Order: sequence, then structure tokens, then C-alpha cells
Amino acid sequence: MKKRVVVTGMGVAAPNAHGLDNFEQALREGRSGIRFIPQLEELKFGCQIAGVPENFDEIRKSYFDREKLLSLNDNIGFASVSAVDAWKDAGFSLPDSDDDMVDWETGVIAGSGVGGMDTIAQNIVPWLMKAG
Repeated sequence: MKKRVVVTGMGVAAPNAHGLDNFEQALREGRSGIRFIPQLEELKFGCQIAGVPENFDEIRKSYFDREKLLSLNDNIGFASVSAVDAWKDAGFSLPDSDDDMVDWETGVIAGSGVGGMDTIAQNIVPWLMKAG
């Protein structure tokens, strides 16, 4: 009888912290990540507070090269950084950027519906304003 084994790791990109240790510390301190978001004021949203990871551009630049960053909006960026962290937390090493070998035995499944706040603000809201 074959037994299946799933090895998991964890990664966190939260409004109050990035990384497992920092996130745990933020939770223990009761630190919230909810704050005023200037972009929401500029877009004239009624609610101008949100939970968005801070200084995340610098974090994701340390994970991905310029070419890969072009395909990552904020929402997918949070998920991608968390996936890399989970991968490493599970004990896997990252391949070199020029390594084109495919490891068919391991993987990450990540999903997103409509996208993040940036997608909603730049696409959905203008579309609704025209329709309304």
C-alpha cells in the first residue's frame, strides 16, 4: 500500500508583519496592521483605512528580479513572497535563477479571485462608475 506524505511550510505577509517570527511577535504584542491608506483618500473612498503590508516593495524586490516583478501586482506579490517563505520553511532550497530544471515532485498552489485593492481601485471602481 502506498502512503502519501505532504510536507508543509508556512509563510506570512500580513498587514502587521512579514515572516513567521515577526508575525508571532506582532500577535503577542497585539499590534494591528490597520491604518490610514493615502491612496484610498486620493480615490475618494468612503473608508480610507485598510490592512496592507507596509514597505512591501522593498521586501519583494529582495525576493524577485526586475523581470519577475513586472508580472506581480500587490496581491500576487504578497502571495508569492509568502509562498517562497513557506517553501523555505518546509525545508526546500530555492533553485538558482538560471536553473531551468522542473521539480515535478513538489509545488505550491495559490489562488486569487478578482485581485487586490489595487485591481479593484484601478479596474472595478472605474467600470462601476461608468455603468452607474
